[in-house]
Amino acid sequence: MKKIIISTLFLSLVLFSAINTTGVRKKIYIVPPGGYENDRLFTLSNDWLNRDDVNKVWVDLKNALAKKGYHIQTVKMGQNISDGEALITCGILHAHLNTFMHYRNSGKKVIAMLFEPRTIEPHSYNKASYPYYTTVLTMYDEDVEKVSNCKKLHYPQPILTMREQKSFQEKKLCTMINSNKSSHHKGSLYPERIKAVKFFCNRHPNDFTFYGQGWDKNIWRCYGGGVKCKSDILINFKFSICYDNTSDAGYLTEKIFDCLEAGCVPIYLGCPNVTDYVPTECFIDMRKFSSYDELYDFVKNMSEEEHQKYLDAIQAFFASEKAHKFSSEYFVETVCKALDIE
Repeated sequence: MKKIIISTLFLSLVLFSAINTTGVRKKIYIVPPGGYENDRLFTLSNDWLNRDDVNKVWVDLKNALAKKGYHIQTVKMGQNISDGEALITCGILHAHLNTFMHYRNSGKKVIAMLFEPRTIEPHSYNKASYPYYTTVLTMYDEDVEKVSNCKKLHYPQPILTMREQKSFQEKKLCTMINSNKSSHHKGSLYPERIKAVKFFCNRHPNDFTFYGQGWDKNIWRCYGGGVKCKSDILINFKFSICYDNTSDAGYLTEKIFDCLEAGCVPIYLGCPNVTDYVPTECFIDMRKFSSYDELYDFVKNMSEEEHQKYLDAIQAFFASEKAHKFSSEYFVETVCKALDIE
């Protein structure tokens, strides 16, 4: 009877210890992009919020932090965050800078992640706000070089492998997937996308179909509608017009990777030092062409053998250390380093 009591007591202590260990996980709060509140940033079940599996990198971060004894959850500014060890904001939140400084002064980390470019969130690039953060994770190379608390952020990709390909003969010539947006910010490439669409729709409508939100089908005869999964569209084409939102050094987003992963050779314009990140053999550099007529002749007359060279280069890139910097694993390492968590 005594052995049973001792065994039961020992089991209770073990269970209590396990529960207590789980219960004292340190908290990290994150202010997510709009629409991802209430921990929707960490869900994989919502087809819209997790389109193209974009939430996987956040789920990977959550799981990695849990193994290190931390619990990350979304929060809205104005809620109580005093019990947190750190705060992450997606973008610079100017209305709450004094709160961030108070947080910093209490020995806690305050980190900004800048995913949107200057063309969309110019306020996030006001350097006067950066001292309120312990670390600013940014894609802009110039800021990483010149601002002491700016660290490099590589746009994380959930997948860095190429899908099984359709034959060259099965693929159509060219596509584009972009929402119809506008910006008056210097360096915006939105007007260049319009220029590309007008050229193909007016001159070569049978060789071009484009997709995305905000386009009027009555105006754009090559418009194919919205998309649920970009990869399922891109895999049907040999080439894709792939223009980033802006032409700033270091700003390289998922757009080029969406094409590479689908085996759709990107016709790229954007990050001027793109070859620091992606080998030139993996894409067609739009800067090398003096006109869209010249570009069209180049892609229209490309042989299957030449096209395959691009696909082979993409496969080699995905197996390289260069590509690893855009992986979910590297993103987790970057965030943990900013949080000073080993």
